[in-house]
Amino acid sequence: MEFIENYLNSHVALLLFLCLGLGYLVGKIKIKSFVIGATAGTLLVGIIISQFVSVEIADSIKTIFFSLFCFTIGFDVGPSFFRSLKTSGIKLIGLSVFFTFVAILATFGAVKLFNLDEGSGIGLIAGAITQTSIIGAAQLGDGLKENATVVYGLTYVFGTIGVIMFVKNIAPLILKKKLKDIVKNKVDSMKGVSTEKFMKGDADILQTRAYVVNENSEYCGIKVEQLEERFEARIEVEAIYRGNDVFYDADEVVIVAGDVLQLIGNIGALNKADESGLSEVSDAKYYKVKTVDAKIVLTADFVDNGREILSDYGIILKDKNKELKKDSIIAVSGSEKAIKKAAKVLGYVKDEGEVTDIAFVALATCVGLIIGALALEFESFSLSLGESVGVLLSGLLCGWWCDRRPKAGHIPQATRIFLKNVGLNFYIAVLALSVGDKFFAAMSENGWLLILIGVVVTLIPHIASLLFGKYVMKIDEAELLGGLCGCGTCTAALNALSDETGSSVFALGYAPGCAAGNILLTLSGIILPMIL
Repeated sequence: MEFIENYLNSHVALLLFLCLGLGYLVGKIKIKSFVIGATAGTLLVGIIISQFVSVEIADSIKTIFFSLFCFTIGFDVGPSFFRSLKTSGIKLIGLSVFFTFVAILATFGAVKLFNLDEGSGIGLIAGAITQTSIIGAAQLGDGLKENATVVYGLTYVFGTIGVIMFVKNIAPLILKKKLKDIVKNKVDSMKGVSTEKFMKGDADILQTRAYVVNENSEYCGIKVEQLEERFEARIEVEAIYRGNDVFYDADEVVIVAGDVLQLIGNIGALNKADESGLSEVSDAKYYKVKTVDAKIVLTADFVDNGREILSDYGIILKDKNKELKKDSIIAVSGSEKAIKKAAKVLGYVKDEGEVTDIAFVALATCVGLIIGALALEFESFSLSLGESVGVLLSGLLCGWWCDRRPKAGHIPQATRIFLKNVGLNFYIAVLALSVGDKFFAAMSENGWLLILIGVVVTLIPHIASLLFGKYVMKIDEAELLGGLCGCGTCTAALNALSDETGSSVFALGYAPGCAAGNILLTLSGIILPMIL
């Protein structure tokens, strides 16, 4: 064992990857509808390994991994958080404020009642509410941080299972309604929105026609781009069929008699095409158009003519209710060529590629670390946000900014998932390895008491917020249950609701609640030590 301990002490990277790999394997274990999860799995593996190996890991390692996690979380929730401020999501943000306040109050009461130390209090709220970032935000000494990790480990499992049980079984009893009835009522209320305004116009927006060029056609001898200019860009030549050849990127191609032109665009303009020596053909192969989905960032207001421009280019606007104002992002569908041309008029195509803007991520994280390190000096103490909160806020603002002006700072969704998972779980591995024999010592001394306290701290904010949201804020029941999952940042509970009912309506309340919950609960890591 001494040889293994010495070897791992000199190969910390190996130890961390071992915890991560085994942790993810353990996390896949499923008990009925409950999945242990990678975070709990990594925590458990790290605690077990720490019983046999004592290692020292530099604090800078924790800072690096947790900074990646916090920045990515902020970047993810930034757009939805700020959008929610302008919509009905403001109620769910208010619910999240209430939830966080009650969680802090419940933890404060438990700490004072059972005479727990500051670190145990931080671990209690972090585990019971399953928000790991609280530990990272709290500025604790080494001993207190170890206590926080121990209590976090003891309370985390019920923090997940308890919320799943609450939203699936207890909350419907309090609301006096079955989950499926709640879903039915929500779906019925959504049916009140006329589908006509979503579907109207789709049939006459994306019009595809095919014409053969006659020998006497006025278009013989001119380039494709010249033909499009004559129609004032109201139609696009998607392809030219010439014998066995097909020209897709055909702007510079000169039209000759016998060519079959595949046209997309405004139906009014297309109806005039046959007056110029074109004859329409009905062969099905000429009507197959490959369409793509894209997002266009508007660089000016197009409220009055934006839809007409899209229609002229043969492009479908997916959200018919979208207001076409400057800096808004519209989701469209159409041919790649038409979208590129329309984007030049409306703004530009949002980058949805797979390349991460590393320079942006690194420099933005630097700014967050600087913000977190700034301190206000008072006579008896100093106050700072801390590195993790600083990086979280930097990510929040960058996510909002890039959503509105996405020319820089692109982070693909797959990269964000990787950064969040690896950043968080490497951090958890470091915390778990630092616990050593303290975990099982605490378990034998007062472990069951801490678990029971964690049960209370898990349930009180959810029960209080359910009643507050229902009877004070008058939030729709489906959105309320989804909002509770979001306020407690418990995705597993949202998944359980969806699996139980076969419906995703609960996600309507989850998004704004989760955006606010990630921010507010992380900030509680700063607030709680100040009042304990």
